[in-house]
Amino acid sequence: MYKDIRQQIKFGTDGWRAVIGDTFTFENVRIVTQAVCDYIHKELADTNKKVVVVIKKKKWSESFSLYGF
Repeated sequence: MYKDIRQQIKFGTDGWRAVIGDTFTFENVRIVTQAVCDYIHKELADTNKKVVVVIKKKKWSESFSLYGF
């Protein structure tokens, strides 16, 4: 049902490395967003730590950010 996302979603030292429409897709944004939320819920739920979300102003960034949240 799902593609093998291990080869599609890659992170480098500056964040997610991808080409819009190739591996940076709305579906992959949804997958990464859910994975981050799961991690935060598991690792930070019982702490007083906060999470900051930053959105860069690049091509399609607003559309992708709204889809992810």
